[in-house]
Amino acid sequence: MKFIEYFYNVGGMPDITNLADVILSVLLIPIILYLWEKRFRWGVTGFYLNINEFAAGMFIKDAAGNHQFKAIGFKFINKADSTIYITDMSLCRKTKLVSIPEIAYQDSMTGSYELKFDDPTSIPPPQGTEGSSGGVTGQSRTVYLNKRQMIINSPDGEAFTAIAVVDIPNNLSAYKPNFWRKLFIVPKYFVVRYIVMMNGKRFKIIAAY
Repeated sequence: MKFIEYFYNVGGMPDITNLADVILSVLLIPIILYLWEKRFRWGVTGFYLNINEFAAGMFIKDAAGNHQFKAIGFKFINKADSTIYITDMSLCRKTKLVSIPEIAYQDSMTGSYELKFDDPTSIPPPQGTEGSSGGVTGQSRTVYLNKRQMIINSPDGEAFTAIAVVDIPNNLSAYKPNFWRKLFIVPKYFVVRYIVMMNGKRFKIIAAY
């Protein structure tokens, strides 16, 4: 009875102020806290992503051998004042302007494409190695994309990954998404997602291009 009486004044009418307070505290605040915890950022200050094009530079290995493709490269540069740890990068959404070959591994549950990083100390994986992503030529050396996470030192540390494409979209490397595309995550080409940890903090990044 005390709980019911809380919502009513002396005249028997509902106490709207008390009712609104309870709704706000019981329903809205937990929802806001949940969304705040799950929020994504556009990026991290001092951590830059450059997009490059490789006309015929990526190969994917499977049991049949190497398959050559064009590629879109993603190069991270750490100009922040601390070491950065990056992991769980994927191309999670794309438009019709980007065509990815069927041989590229796609998560059947989410439809996303995992992007592994180059390990400068790695050796070429054996042909047909399960989960090997292949490599990219056209740089100072052939890189092999086989690491799910990287530690990027400061200053000017780098990390590189890429994805195979059937054709490279026009003007991709020069494209700069406007504010509204970033705010509402509306890509012209694709959306990438990854996790960054620095200075003891963890950031979920989602960026539309």
